[in-house]
Amino acid sequence: MLDAMTIRFLGLMLILSLAISVSTGCPTGDLNGDCRVDTEDLTVFAEQWLDATCAGAPCADLNGVNGVNATDFALLAEHWLQDGGGIALVINELMAENHGFVRDAYGDNDDWIEIYNTGDDAVNIGGMYLTDNLSAPT
Repeated sequence: MLDAMTIRFLGLMLILSLAISVSTGCPTGDLNGDCRVDTEDLTVFAEQWLDATCAGAPCADLNGVNGVNATDFALLAEHWLQDGGGIALVINELMAENHGFVRDAYGDNDDWIEIYNTGDDAVNIGGMYLTDNLSAPT
């Protein structure tokens, strides 16, 4: 089971490493077979993080060298949200645990996130959630 710190670290690494590109066919990093590199693939990758044997199926050792490591993570990040569609939402900015750094118009120090649509088409994010509590995801 992954601890919260590992998940946060991998998420932060992903945010810092995002590269959006367009492709035909299934991109490198598609670990769940849906021809799209997304959070489901990141979950498979995180479960095998630092696994020298790559015992899971499918194997997250994307380059076939030294087990699952940061090089494989870079390959996954390079193809993040790649599926040939060209629409991608990325976390552009975030403020977590805002303890007096940025105040909003009401004088509150709320946490916030900016989601940027890199595509030309609108993306409906209704019904999607961000959470810090997996037992209450909404």
